[in-house]
Amino acid sequence: MAKKIRLSSVSTDSWETDWTKCCLCQEDTVETLKLTADGYKMLAINIPKFHKMNSLPIPLDVRRFNNGSGIESTLTTNEAKYHPSCRIKFNNTKLKRVEQRYESTQSIKSEPCCSPKFIRRSIDHSDTKLKQDNREAMTMKLNDRLKTLYNKERATKKRTEEQAQIDTDAEKEARDVALAESVNYVFETQRNSDGANAFRLADLSNMYEKRVQQLSEGTIPIHRTRLKEMLLAKIPDLQAYTKGREVLLVFEKDVGPAIALACNYDDTIHIGKTAEIIRAQIKEHKTKIFLVHFSARRYPIKRSNITARTSVHD
Repeated sequence: MAKKIRLSSVSTDSWETDWTKCCLCQEDTVETLKLTADGYKMLAINIPKFHKMNSLPIPLDVRRFNNGSGIESTLTTNEAKYHPSCRIKFNNTKLKRVEQRYESTQSIKSEPCCSPKFIRRSIDHSDTKLKQDNREAMTMKLNDRLKTLYNKERATKKRTEEQAQIDTDAEKEARDVALAESVNYVFETQRNSDGANAFRLADLSNMYEKRVQQLSEGTIPIHRTRLKEMLLAKIPDLQAYTKGREVLLVFEKDVGPAIALACNYDDTIHIGKTAEIIRAQIKEHKTKIFLVHFSARRYPIKRSNITARTSVHD
């Protein structure tokens, strides 16, 4: 006599359901969990039918869906959630296909006298349906992977944009601080000076650029014209004047003395350079008399006179 085996009434792991996860697959994925009354009703009707035909789309223990009050009531009580991709595997369309295959198989078993041609056609039909279901399952799986990759790419792009915004904010803050310090430098220099002051835009630009680089820890291009406009906007009494290739920033009350001072400064530089050129010519040619060009005219000058003039410049 065959020994009867009674199923134990003690709960096992396969009976237990983590209701915070998908009640069907019990897996954590990036797919959003959902719950609807229509979904509960459909699962309560179709899961037993799939189980009866031994064709459950997802391996699961149907006993864990029924606490004694029925599948629909159990799902509702526990507020069961599911992945839409898992729920669709139990829909009426999938059930109908499984029932057709099941009925075809049962008809073959109940009619042993069927011709081999009919049996082969039935098997081919079942194989075609199975292949179609496999393709649909693979398509859904591929869509899930593509969705995961898209979400990762979107998160990476968001982080990149946030970092770029942080860098932009840091650069703007560095420029604002450097501009404030440049304005303060101009005011302090003017206040502590008894005479007129002429600020070279090149000097202010170099000071501004170095300070920005110190604050931002990087190389940032500086536009002198834009810096000039910002300084003039911050200091209304400041005016810009162009002398040759130089741009001078002068307070309105100091315009005359400051420009004169700048002209004297340039003349001193030119005189010094002229003296250096004359000394070089004397040393190179070793001549007593040489020609010096002033205003496109030539004057013979003795070496003693040149020596006297150059000594004055020294």
